[in-house]
Amino acid sequence: MIMEFDFSKITVEELMFELGKGGHKPGSGSAAALQGMISAKLAQTVISVTKTKKFRDKYLGVIPDLTVRYEEIENIIFPNLVNFFKEDAYYFDKYIQAMHEYEKSQLAGDFYETSRRRKEMAESMKMAVRIPLEIAEHCVKLADTALLAFKFGCKEVRGDSHVSLGGAIASLAGCLSIVQLNFLTFCIVHFYWTTEMSTWYNKLKNDYARLKDEIDICIGILEKEVADRMTLYSEVTSFLEISKTDTQWSDEEIEKLASDFLNMLWKHHQTIWKTELTDSRQVLDPQTIFEEIFDYDFGMLPKLDDNDDGSECAGYIDQRERHIVLSGNYKNVVQNFTAAHELGHALLHNQHILHRDIPLDGSHTIPRLPEERQADKFATYFLMPKKKVVNSFIKQFGKSKLSIDNDTAFNLLRVSTSELREKCKSLREFTILVASAEIYAGKPFKSLAQEYRVSVTAMARRLEELQLVEY
Repeated sequence: MIMEFDFSKITVEELMFELGKGGHKPGSGSAAALQGMISAKLAQTVISVTKTKKFRDKYLGVIPDLTVRYEEIENIIFPNLVNFFKEDAYYFDKYIQAMHEYEKSQLAGDFYETSRRRKEMAESMKMAVRIPLEIAEHCVKLADTALLAFKFGCKEVRGDSHVSLGGAIASLAGCLSIVQLNFLTFCIVHFYWTTEMSTWYNKLKNDYARLKDEIDICIGILEKEVADRMTLYSEVTSFLEISKTDTQWSDEEIEKLASDFLNMLWKHHQTIWKTELTDSRQVLDPQTIFEEIFDYDFGMLPKLDDNDDGSECAGYIDQRERHIVLSGNYKNVVQNFTAAHELGHALLHNQHILHRDIPLDGSHTIPRLPEERQADKFATYFLMPKKKVVNSFIKQFGKSKLSIDNDTAFNLLRVSTSELREKCKSLREFTILVASAEIYAGKPFKSLAQEYRVSVTAMARRLEELQLVEY
């Protein structure tokens, strides 16, 4: 056992007392090792969270590298730092004891004892240089691991990875200062040894400069994310100041509000979805919007209670408590339209009471109260935005409008025009066929209804509104 007293085995309170009582042990080298130990455990925490089932799929690319680094911390870095903590206190204590004996022998005029004690001090001080360099070397590895975890590991625990990074860099900086201070005690006799240690020191100093730049970059990343989020909140707040004015919006005005809101979502999609989306249709996601922008709790229950009139409830919004709840008793297209309908209420209206909605999928034509009709219209325009639907239509069918003619009849069903008219006796029947089509001119694709996660009839009505079909 290298020390008479093992500082790694006492309580935190006792350790803090020992560090602050004014003694020479444990000293700055041991404190640097302790700081490294804390950084090591924080880095392991980030790696462990990144590998949990909840986040594993998202971070598959970096997990193998992080796993190797976890094992290095567990089996090499942390145990070594514990030993360095003990050794630094031990050897610096030897130096202090030798110094006291040196001073006594000087006062006593004992020339040979003074010389012996001076050599003993030099050998102990060499260890007081080498150990901080070892600690610094380990902290460089820890900092690189924390940096990797911050940039590519679980974002939800970047506080831990950043503190790990900062602690490792602080420990490294402290060790560099300790080494320079201790170099001052060596004379010309130790020139070659000091030169050798200086080469090691300079390599670590370069690592320190690199890591200082990296931690500034990391702080900048977080500052930008905060600024981006505040910009988003500012724009959404300005949008709500216009949209929630209880105005009896026309259909054209609601469509413009939906379009403006969608453009805002796409502009800020990285801030909201925390990733780079590849298609602007991916922002047609009411749940994420409610949760990430408006801080609503979004729930799904197997079945909701009936409305007061006995009709089944498909979902409800409580703007006061910030709750959205959908019934799982309906098809996905009903749930999706209901969620978008509730989003319409959240953006357009100021309901402060629990508001319950009947099951709808956007295909209905029943009479509705003004607020309900506005929310329906918003859901339609939100889930089936004009520009996107038109682009999808042209991409699938190769033209900006489908009519019942020879070309359309053959490419849709491989039939004649008269046979297509026999099958589709009205505009609605024709648009339903188009909205549900999964192949045209021999080219397979998702139907428009499937692509936009709405009912076939809802998509058919939208195609008619956009005059993409004619009978």
